[in-house]
Amino acid sequence: MTIIETTVTHSINLNGLTVEELEAQIGDALQQAGKDLLIQACQVMEAQVLEERSELRRSKRRGLHLLTRFGWIRLSRWQMRDAQGRFFCPLDQVLGLQPRQHASPWITQQAVALATRLPYRQATYLLSTFIDEAIDHRPGQDLRQPLPLGAESWCTDRGGRRRTANRSL
Repeated sequence: MTIIETTVTHSINLNGLTVEELEAQIGDALQQAGKDLLIQACQVMEAQVLEERSELRRSKRRGLHLLTRFGWIRLSRWQMRDAQGRFFCPLDQVLGLQPRQHASPWITQQAVALATRLPYRQATYLLSTFIDEAIDHRPGQDLRQPLPLGAESWCTDRGGRRRTANRSL
C-alpha cells in the first residue's frame, strides 16, 4: 500500500474573526487539500500501472478536467497505444472512467438525485453550492453522462415509486 499525504496549514487572525469566516477559510483549505490528495493518488496509480505494463508505448500526455466532490481538478495522464494500434489512457481504465466522462460517480449520483426531484437549473444551483464550483445546466454539458443500462437510482418519483435511472441527466 502506498501512502500519500498533504499538509493543511491555516493562520488565523485572533481579532474580529467570525465563525462563518473561520469556517469558510478552513473549508477552502480542506477542499484544496482534497484536490491535492486526489491528484497525487492518480499520479501514483498511473505510475504503478505504467510500470506493470511496460509493453505499451506511450504516445502523449492528455489532460482531463474532472468534477469531484472537492471541485474541478485537472489530471494529466498518458495516452498509450496497444499492440493493435488503439489508443487508450490506462489511468482511465484503473479509475473506471468512461470516454468523455468529466464527473466523478459521486457528482453524478448527486446530480441524478437532485435532477429527479427539481428542475435542472435548481438542481444545478444546489449541486454547485454543495461543492462551491460553477456548473452549467445547459444540455450537452459535462454532467449529462448516460448511466449504465439497468442501473437503478435510489431516487423515487413524486408518486413514491422507484425510478429506473437508465437515462441521461
